[in-house]
Amino acid sequence: KPLVTIVVEGVETIIAPATTEEKAQRRLELKARSTLLMGISNEHQWFNSIKDAKSLLQAIEKRFRRNAATKKTQRNLLKQHYETLLHLVQRYTAFGVTTAGTQVNVANLRNIDNLSDAIIYAFLASQSNSS
Repeated sequence: KPLVTIVVEGVETIIAPATTEEKAQRRLELKARSTLLMGISNEHQWFNSIKDAKSLLQAIEKRFRRNAATKKTQRNLLKQHYETLLHLVQRYTAFGVTTAGTQVNVANLRNIDNLSDAIIYAFLASQSNSS
């Protein structure tokens, strides 16, 4: 059973367990958490100070969102999607479907997050021009 919280004048307060069952459950949760934390390296122990899931998620996003490796992985995935789309365009070309205007230069796109959308829009636009 999760801890009970109340909000008074914008301040969230955690209500301590009252019954014997709640106290026993809380002890088990703390023991499980302690056991889990023993397996985590000291470098990542700062997450232990975070009290709730929402705060933990915000801290993780803040720490890892601007990670260069994450951005590189995202670019690699987008490149794979782009290559897959180009492969599909080549298959359509083999069937005589026109694909003029579908070539998108990845290096010139400033917003890499919308790369797949830009490619799809270009593809759809070329299809509507050919009809």
